[in-house]
Amino acid sequence: MTREKSVRDCLSAESLEDLGPQRLGGGYAEWLSQRASQMGEYGYWIGVLPHFAFAWSEPQTKYWNADVQRFEAGWRLLPARLCLAHRHRRSAALTSERISICDTPHGYLCLSDRVLSVEVEGRVAVALMPHAGEAEATCFCLDGSAAVMWRAAVTCDTLDAAVAELQRYYSVDRQLLLDDFEGFISSLVSHGIAADEIGA
Repeated sequence: MTREKSVRDCLSAESLEDLGPQRLGGGYAEWLSQRASQMGEYGYWIGVLPHFAFAWSEPQTKYWNADVQRFEAGWRLLPARLCLAHRHRRSAALTSERISICDTPHGYLCLSDRVLSVEVEGRVAVALMPHAGEAEATCFCLDGSAAVMWRAAVTCDTLDAAVAELQRYYSVDRQLLLDDFEGFISSLVSHGIAADEIGA
């Protein structure tokens, strides 16, 4: 309130938990010093947060992009329709869009716990978020049959159920469809999106 003269009152949340020390280990102090120097007078808090949101909006976050040497906005994980501050900005036709943390299913496909996905206009963007200290995230845009296979892989409990779902879209020999689908799953495994563990 002292720094922002236009603010008349504040409602403080509980003290934020900084996950930086446990994620960055011995490099935390240097990381904190670098971020403080880069941020200067802009911003109120430096640390690594567990994800959370308020009914009004998600807290605004930013990260340091080492490639372009500047801060950039962090991802929002909640769809606009769930945030009172943003839902009026999106048309009703787009409310089905959402970014989600992909929980590991108990059925056919075992996804990495670092996978995020968002579906927009029939396409599926999939990202494998990097470990601490890694510079890049693995990202894919799945379109056409790849998007259909992704949906079958993450929603069906068994291989047979997934292939049956695909047969609703493609009138081809089942064995050919099975081979293509297993090749798709193998590609996900090779890129770390899915674990090399498949249910019955």
